[in-house]
Amino acid sequence: MQRERKCSGLSLTLVALAGTCLLAGREARADGEDWQSRAPHIQTDPTVQTALRFATSKLSNARCQELFVDFQDLSGRSLATKLETLGETPSSYLTLIQFYDAGEEGPCRPHRFAVTIPGSHVVYLCGPRFRKCVRQSPGRAAAILIHEELHSLGLGENPPSSAEITDRVLNRCGP
Repeated sequence: MQRERKCSGLSLTLVALAGTCLLAGREARADGEDWQSRAPHIQTDPTVQTALRFATSKLSNARCQELFVDFQDLSGRSLATKLETLGETPSSYLTLIQFYDAGEEGPCRPHRFAVTIPGSHVVYLCGPRFRKCVRQSPGRAAAILIHEELHSLGLGENPPSSAEITDRVLNRCGP
């Protein structure tokens, strides 16, 4: 149970103000190189693949797919409509997202697991923290990826808050 609690707190802290953080500044290093250009691509990382398998399994459930009707993009269009326009399903769209390891840099302050800018096909995972979450609770790690998928499709934040998004993902798709 103790291991589960460490990852379960994500509903209150997951990606708080992630878009704002990324849009507010690029968090350049002293030598001028920003963290995004140094983030390694980790699509084939075994831990990421585990979370993706769990997320894909959850997205095959009709109740989980209701998320895409629940939420809208920044222009007010439902994410389900956006998927339909793109000719994608929730599972197939997830395969279009590229995952990079932001490590502990950039937006990966304490209690964050991942960040993306609404509409971007790039998700930055907070490497060590995300990997630990996958080991402790792959279902919750899958919820993180689904949460980020919603942002990738154009869902903004505040409103709804990061916690509200995650709570909805967990409610519809399970832990």
